[in-house]
Amino acid sequence: MSVRDICPSDRILLHIGFHKTATTWFQSELFSRPEFDFKLLSARNLVHQAFCISNPFPCDRDNGVRQIVTEAHEATALGRYFVVSHERLSGYPASGGFDSRMLADRLKLHFPNARLFCLFREQRAMILSAWRQQVVDGGGLSLSHFIDPPEPEIRRMPLFDPMMYQYSHLLEHYRGLFGAGNVLFRPYEQFCAEPARILADLADLLENEKLRRCAEGLATNMKTPNPSLSMPVLHMQRILNVLFARTQLSQGCLINIGTGPIRAVIRIIDRAIGRNMLRPMNSYSQRKALQKISGRLGVFFDDDNARLSRLIGMRLSDFGYSVNEQAV
Repeated sequence: MSVRDICPSDRILLHIGFHKTATTWFQSELFSRPEFDFKLLSARNLVHQAFCISNPFPCDRDNGVRQIVTEAHEATALGRYFVVSHERLSGYPASGGFDSRMLADRLKLHFPNARLFCLFREQRAMILSAWRQQVVDGGGLSLSHFIDPPEPEIRRMPLFDPMMYQYSHLLEHYRGLFGAGNVLFRPYEQFCAEPARILADLADLLENEKLRRCAEGLATNMKTPNPSLSMPVLHMQRILNVLFARTQLSQGCLINIGTGPIRAVIRIIDRAIGRNMLRPMNSYSQRKALQKISGRLGVFFDDDNARLSRLIGMRLSDFGYSVNEQAV
């Protein structure tokens, strides 16, 4: 690795997710706006090429890192905040976040003085969203199979692991790498309830006066996110994925037509019946799914949520997290 692969500026923001925590809103409505002195990485997929590599050993070939670092140098030289924003940087849910520590170490290697921002989410809701994302991405696993992988005693390949959602481990590792004052972890539920507060905290992290002055206005004008697929329609997509899509998440199919046509058909079905006729069934399916996750994992997260509450100085139980209050 050469000096051309390193940007030492402290005007780098690494936004690592998690999945389903308003990352799209931050990318499209905040980090892409030059009036707040932000410059977003030009191509999201460069993150996969540069950091999400399968081999843990260093490699001399240029895999996109140099382009990212070049963009970072250009933006920070102009006094702007260069933003690398991608939820994949926190790990991938279907593989249990197996490379999340490796990703953190790679980010530190290339951006040693960066600031880091991450929203996390209540674990049951997060795991349900992770399963949903697995289906949207082309997977064919049922929720039961997703949260209970086969042959847990044999680790041939990374699969779902609930430890990915014991968030304190990742927080402490990033604090160890970049310093506690340069790392901001907050609950997604707080962002939903108090968006201006989160934006003000982000402005403080970056020492960004323009963002601090406009935080309240940005929060007031937030757009409503696109609705997720209804659960019954999502199950339809899961079956179609198994039959007609060969992906990294589901490699066996009868005829491979790809995920594009399947997604197009599913969107039509969801608009036609998923958001109205199937709404009662959707609410019931969501409740049953959350009960299934609770039954499988029980109090698995309670102690870590207590630890996380102490680390960030916030009562996570106020936002619906299951917390071992005796350990807080």
